[in-house]
Amino acid sequence: PTGNFGDIYAGYVAKKMGLPINKLVIATNKNDILKRVVNTGHYKPLKVEHTISPSMDIQVASNFERLIFDVNSCSSEKTLKLMNDLNERGQFKIEKEELKIIKDSFSSASLTEEETKSIISEMYKNHGILIDPHTAVGIGVTKKISLKGSTVVLATAHPSKFSEVVMEATGIRPELPENLKNILVEKENYDKLPNDLEKVKNYILERTWMKIKEGEKLPNSKVFILSKDGPKEISMGEIIVQDKVILFGLPGAFTPTCSAKHLPGF
Repeated sequence: PTGNFGDIYAGYVAKKMGLPINKLVIATNKNDILKRVVNTGHYKPLKVEHTISPSMDIQVASNFERLIFDVNSCSSEKTLKLMNDLNERGQFKIEKEELKIIKDSFSSASLTEEETKSIISEMYKNHGILIDPHTAVGIGVTKKISLKGSTVVLATAHPSKFSEVVMEATGIRPELPENLKNILVEKENYDKLPNDLEKVKNYILERTWMKIKEGEKLPNSKVFILSKDGPKEISMGEIIVQDKVILFGLPGAFTPTCSAKHLPGF
């Protein structure tokens, strides 16, 4: 199941690194922009429709431009042109050659609301397993696409997060796991900060677990980076020597470039 194209892009990177994946299946709800673009090459956002699988209620999947960058031979110029087309014209078109590359790795289908509820009911009736609506979309899509070999569906949320939908489909109200029940009664801890950028910065810096001052030696850990020749093992020291900056703890920090609306991977 995917909405913003994050998890499934990570799967694509894993495939490029050698994980033996035949096809990555984009499972989505009626907000099916990813299905439409994979099947037609036409990326045109429509109005967002609210569904029982809300994490997929997305019409502009921001992580998709990472794939656009990759299939366009890591060309920032081509990627920027398509992103500008999206901003200015509300759509863009993927060329045949790049679309073929996408279709070699991806396929996609979508599920309606009723189909999603039916899968939740079927999984409980036939297997005694309660699943959330997003996971149901993933399972349901496997029944719509002809796939060879073994198929792995990535479950997403605990069914108790969508207890009303699961209750309606199965007659069973899923309970929170024991280790999460305390969350609902525990006191929430937080600090209130003034609307002051410098004070916010200082608050973060005071709590940073690893502070590196100018001239200090970094831990020389080994990391993997993706280059045009594939994954490459390199030490952090070597990267610093090459005058590159590493950003820690950022979503998608493994990507070699992003557009101006994202922070660069390195």
